Amino acid sequence: MKRITVITLCVLFMAQGCIVIVPGGGPVQTETWEQLSPGMSTRDEVISALGEPQAVEMSEEGEIFEYPTQNEAMSNYVIVKDGVVQYTSMIVPVDERECLAETIQKYGEPEKITYSHFMHGAKTYVYATQGVTLIVNEGAGVVYEKQHYPPMSLDEYMRTWGKSLPLENPYIR
Repeated sequence: MKRITVITLCVLFMAQGCIVIVPGGGPVQTETWEQLSPGMSTRDEVISALGEPQAVEMSEEGEIFEYPTQNEAMSNYVIVKDGVVQYTSMIVPVDERECLAETIQKYGEPEKITYSHFMHGAKTYVYATQGVTLIVNEGAGVVYEKQHYPPMSLDEYMRTWGKSLPLENPYIR
């Protein structure tokens, strides 16, 4: 009975485009930005897909590649460690923004919601086991930024990529 339930859930997720099943393996993230899949794409594939970055910075997380967006004050980022993409952060262009209701329909309820430093009123929706974090404006009902990384537990996410997320509203003095 348990096997039938697992198979049924996998078929439902595949129909929604959330995961694919690899023979001999488990679920694999299919959501990408510019065909870059964290945990799978290489440094060379980043350069091939996005061109040379406008800046490269070294950190403990790896090489941080910075790319321009429509808004000169913001950048897109790709973090590469040991030659493999670990994380992408993309500011969603204004004309491509998803509405929040569609996002929740696509991903389900977030595993965690925190505040965000992005701007006043923004929240962070964490879907760690799906490898996705979104910066949203609940009032306006839009998604501002999408972050992708290899799927992980919520605890692991909060210890790594989410370690600087504000748990209280940073705009209240």
